[in-house]
Amino acid sequence: MPAPIKRLLVIAVCVLAAWYAHKPLLGAGFLGSDAAVLEDVGEAFEGGRDGAAWSVAALDHRPAAALSLAFSRSLHATDSVYTPGDAGRLRLEGLLILVIAAFGVRVAVIRALRPWTGEDHARAAGATAGAFLMIHPLIVPVVGHLNNRGDVVALAASAWSV
Repeated sequence: MPAPIKRLLVIAVCVLAAWYAHKPLLGAGFLGSDAAVLEDVGEAFEGGRDGAAWSVAALDHRPAAALSLAFSRSLHATDSVYTPGDAGRLRLEGLLILVIAAFGVRVAVIRALRPWTGEDHARAAGATAGAFLMIHPLIVPVVGHLNNRGDVVALAASAWSV
């Protein structure tokens, strides 16, 4: 089988596996503390307070999560009101951030293993690491709950910093 076709098939299988793993949460409405998190983010950034990113108690005062949700709020919330369909869009953003993190892990693994294993084996290990990150059972709730958005942002930033 030619290499480009094989690569496309592997990518298609990874995308389908990730979609299968995350699909139940993408179709769900707001969960547990999601409404409280979105309300606290709205209050923090509407008032123009100094240090608004650190003042969101529902996010345990994590600024990366607050800034990410404030940016999402500016994109999705019409007149500062979320609709039930916005829950899926917010989770899709979290999944997109996870994809960015998975590509970062892939690149980091390739860079780390290339001197010892060679180019081909390092690429295979990097692709496998990125795919496992996307479909790991413990990552699904992290993407699903909005109060964990900062963890996904930090994962993406740290993966690309290596």
